[in-house]
Amino acid sequence: MVSRVVIGRRVAMSLTSLLLNLLWIVCGGLGMALGWVIAAVVMAITIIGLPWATAAFSIAAYTLLPFGYKAVPRDEHFGREDVGTGLLGTFCATVLSLTVAAAVASAQTPSPSAPAASPVDKQAISKTCSVSQCQRPAR
Repeated sequence: MVSRVVIGRRVAMSLTSLLLNLLWIVCGGLGMALGWVIAAVVMAITIIGLPWATAAFSIAAYTLLPFGYKAVPRDEHFGREDVGTGLLGTFCATVLSLTVAAAVASAQTPSPSAPAASPVDKQAISKTCSVSQCQRPAR
């Protein structure tokens, strides 16, 4: 029989969970949790990654001590939906996906602004001749 001790509003970890968590940490759980923390810090550096950084920190904590805990949907735990998990989150994800798709599609077609990205190694030549036909003699 596994016993749990309630301290305030938190439930203390059972002896079985404590031993399994220690074994987990020794066998690679610490490295995995550190990986999630590093990923969360990298996400937090970018402004757009902040919502995912919060989730990555939660996953890091769960990865460090997985025994005795369970993952539940946030709306069931907090009693309300998060901004990113409801209709607004679906709308924003759709807009972001379409924006990325448009950026990828526009990158496939040449544009007049292509030399502006790296002007040092670009030269404008006529569309009617190939590079070898319009090549200038070396100086």
